[in-house]
Amino acid sequence: MPLYVLGSVVAEGVILELGPVLTAIVMIGRVGARITAELGTMQVSEQIDALYSLGRDPVPVLAAPRILAGMVVMPALVAIANGIGVIAGMVSARASAGLGYESFLYGARLFWHSWDFYYSEMKAFVFGFIIPLISVHMGLLTRGGAEGVGRSTTASVVFMIITVLVLDALFPPLFLN
Repeated sequence: MPLYVLGSVVAEGVILELGPVLTAIVMIGRVGARITAELGTMQVSEQIDALYSLGRDPVPVLAAPRILAGMVVMPALVAIANGIGVIAGMVSARASAGLGYESFLYGARLFWHSWDFYYSEMKAFVFGFIIPLISVHMGLLTRGGAEGVGRSTTASVVFMIITVLVLDALFPPLFLN
């Protein structure tokens, strides 16, 4: 088997799977947990109830901006992760297998479809929607003081990771036929 195939394997693996999924998991750990803990703390300290008493709905004030931000930022982060992943794979292929950059890029272009980039960005968009949605939902359901915030945050992170992995498993049969 020619060595340039390594370029196609790395590029396809990073763009189709590793970039979107690993970026989503990092976002879950950093942003998702923070949103849940922040809104959970607001819930147990009755700040959400104060919004209701002022006649304000907390969803447009607290939830919508976080969900919109996730849907905007996640595709950009995945594009950056894809680029860095392919470049890192190219450098690793050079260092470990002695594969030149031109050969790596030839292999990457050989099996490249423009649909792959859109597929990766679709995953990013869906993950960017679902992560803050679950975070906000779990944060607003928090009860039981500081201990409840910790439980809610942990449950939220576990639920988000499982949801991202299940959605990732559902993408190929839906979009790669």
